[in-house]
Amino acid sequence: MELTKILKGVRVKGRVKKIVIQKICYNSKECVMGSLFVAVKGTECDGHDFALNAYQRGARAFIAQRKLNLPDDAHEIIVSDSRRALSAAAANFYGNPSLEMKVYGVVGTNGKTTTTYILEAILREAAMNPGVIGTVNYRYADKVIRANNTTPESLDMQRMMRMMRSEDVKSVITEVSSHALHQGRVNGIYFDAGIFTNLTQDHLDYHKSMRNYFLAKRRFFNLSLMRSRMEKSVWAAINIDDKHGARLFDEFKESYKVIPFGMRRCEGVYLKDAAVTVDGAALTVHTPKGEMKIDTHLTGEFNIYNILGAIALCVGEGIPAGIIESGIRNLKQIPGRMQKINTASGCIFVDYAHTPDALERVIMSVRRLGVKRIITVFGCGGNRDRGKRRMMGDISARLSDISIVTSDNPRDEDPGEIIDEILQAFKEAGNEKNAKRCLRHVDREDAIKEAVRLMQAGDAVIVAGKGHEDYQIIRGERLPFDDMRVVKKYLKKYRIKEVR
Repeated sequence: MELTKILKGVRVKGRVKKIVIQKICYNSKECVMGSLFVAVKGTECDGHDFALNAYQRGARAFIAQRKLNLPDDAHEIIVSDSRRALSAAAANFYGNPSLEMKVYGVVGTNGKTTTTYILEAILREAAMNPGVIGTVNYRYADKVIRANNTTPESLDMQRMMRMMRSEDVKSVITEVSSHALHQGRVNGIYFDAGIFTNLTQDHLDYHKSMRNYFLAKRRFFNLSLMRSRMEKSVWAAINIDDKHGARLFDEFKESYKVIPFGMRRCEGVYLKDAAVTVDGAALTVHTPKGEMKIDTHLTGEFNIYNILGAIALCVGEGIPAGIIESGIRNLKQIPGRMQKINTASGCIFVDYAHTPDALERVIMSVRRLGVKRIITVFGCGGNRDRGKRRMMGDISARLSDISIVTSDNPRDEDPGEIIDEILQAFKEAGNEKNAKRCLRHVDREDAIKEAVRLMQAGDAVIVAGKGHEDYQIIRGERLPFDDMRVVKKYLKKYRIKEVR
């Protein structure tokens, strides 16, 4: 494609030459002859420092935020923000595939992944051949690709959406992270609709404050959906039980169609009745199109919110009630999201809960199932928001019968020091008595082993923090580790039978 066409809509300083581009890259190692290299400044390294390597591999056109001082035959194009320029260039290069499909974004702190699975089940039932881009993996047309980021870089996303369309994918559901919104990775995507799940503390190592975190999420509604209105008729489903969601609803309800959802009565989708058990839930849901009877294998109050959000979006899409009900009913379990094992000695849940709000919701949801004791295994990630550590320790101290504090992904930090920060919460006023019910195991496998050993009839074990992840990051190494496999290993060791 000609470079001038690739850069349509991109503000550049100077003239753009009419040269043919074979490939766009932001990783210099992927460049070949005829490539356009986009120098993106990341959090750990700066693409501008690899421009010469890109040139040596064949790139002759470059987008950058400063002069690169390459040989004379290199065409350097200066922009104010190369990452946002990449978003526009990628969309142009791949022919704007988001205009050829329905595209739904899921925004929020907790519940994004589960919501995408629920939507996928409904859209599959509706013969909309969905593709999914999310935390667990990227999947479409029976293909599964390992996920490196919740929301990929714009170039990768546009390439993937073009591949999806070539496989007759008719709808795409994507988790939209706050990082992606702040960095403009989804600027080149035209969305049909979006869901806001909730906003609670997370990623403050990046955003620095809850206000900045909220403003990053807000970009989906005041930028992504607003921009999409130029090409599509857009709408949003917003959880108004969340104070940030209520704020978004009030702000944007006059800009485009917004369907509110929540537990209490509202003008949109709300829960009328619920019977929740360890094996699932039976829900009666009010919608603007009439009542729905929802039978689901998912359990927990927070999953009810995820179901309500998915219903609200599908009602906005005009999907019939019978298809919505059938899609939800057919969804069994979600990897690492309240993933349950029933045993003769009790129940075990593996969940991704790695924020204070998520951990509290998981423990409280399990408590409402009428179990005898709750044994919670959890930790906190290294090189991330340290403010969560005492908060999560306090939650487990108050709500669990036994807490086993262990490693999550310690990354470059000392795992013992992270655990000690969490344990401070057990020593503070009000939690002293719970300190006797707290165990410390730096090795995560030892922690899970101890939880399984301690489990008695009627108990529930919650293994929180990593969910679907099949690795641990320790001192820069990505080591194999899967919570579910470790749980099953020790069920077998202690001869505890699974109950179907």
